[in-house]
Amino acid sequence: MSKLFTVPVKEVCINASEATDIVFKYIEQENLVKPTNKSIVILDAALCDALYKGTIKKGSTYPTEIHKKDLGHTFVNRMQPHHRVTRGSESVVCKGALKTIQIMTERRQGNKKVTKLSGMESFLMDAEALASELQKKFACSTSVAKLPGKKGHEVLIQGGVIDDLGRHLVEQYGVPKRYIEVLDKTRK
Repeated sequence: MSKLFTVPVKEVCINASEATDIVFKYIEQENLVKPTNKSIVILDAALCDALYKGTIKKGSTYPTEIHKKDLGHTFVNRMQPHHRVTRGSESVVCKGALKTIQIMTERRQGNKKVTKLSGMESFLMDAEALASELQKKFACSTSVAKLPGKKGHEVLIQGGVIDDLGRHLVEQYGVPKRYIEVLDKTRK
């Protein structure tokens, strides 16, 4: 483990600006600024590993210095992305980018429409409770099924309630619009 971290890495969850602050504090602490050019940072073994280990091909030489303006961006790009979702008193930190909620409307036998909702677990919503709530709100039939081959559930709502459902998720659950993916297969 490098000198950059004083806490075991698995216990730390920091944002990009905090990560950049850690790197610049380390540079100041180790006096790694080039004396002849204050905008260049000299890379010691720990800092070089943190920035480049595993990205440079065998046989190639590692850089010995980096411009300060490139340092924060390079370090942040090496970090594992995480996201935090909070609903009421419950808060969960998960690896990777936040997945979107998918709302899809399609036609069934005759001219009947159904709306499918999946991905609500990313926002700490219980599929069964949500189906029950939507059944009352839209005065329709709902069902919950496990997604085949994937984690999570799908809520099937009778009728084409695609716009109302999206609005409900934004207003009731505070889901940002950019995390709602809408696909209407009934439009020609």
